[in-house]
Amino acid sequence: MRKIAAVAAVFAVLAGAWFGWKTWNSRRQSLSRVAGPAVVESVPCPVWFPSRDGMDLCEETASRPKTDDPAQKLAGVMEALHRGPATPCSLHLFPEDSSPRAVFLSADGTAYLDYPKSVFERPMGLREEFLFIRALGKTLLRNCPEVKSFVLLVDGAPRDFISSHMPAHGKYLLPASMQKK
Repeated sequence: MRKIAAVAAVFAVLAGAWFGWKTWNSRRQSLSRVAGPAVVESVPCPVWFPSRDGMDLCEETASRPKTDDPAQKLAGVMEALHRGPATPCSLHLFPEDSSPRAVFLSADGTAYLDYPKSVFERPMGLREEFLFIRALGKTLLRNCPEVKSFVLLVDGAPRDFISSHMPAHGKYLLPASMQKK
């Protein structure tokens, strides 16, 4: 009789352990599915960079997170520009180790791009400054229809010149007639 009771007890313990493991395993799997990395859908983002010969702009296709929020779209476009060109025919628009201090969009459609002083301390000629503004404007124009103009700020304040030639105070207007439909 004791033998039967012992076998029954062992059987009960094994059955309980098996059902407990099945329940625990299914809960673990459901938790790992919920807590997994978020998948962010991306969309193509045409960006322009100065050509290596310094004479014109080169268009490349980067990607940015898909969003309908204009401010997040602007941030994604600026992030794509800061990643730099993927092809050897283009030059970086910004220094490779730089990033904006802040990027925000006002209600009137003005994008404020705030950078540390070091971004504009590199030597740039008139053509480089012109291509910088043109690449930035063309990229914003093509990707952010909500942006009507942009302002460059340095450490939160307007700057007189980009490097030493082109004025940087005030707004750069983006003509709606240039937007590709």
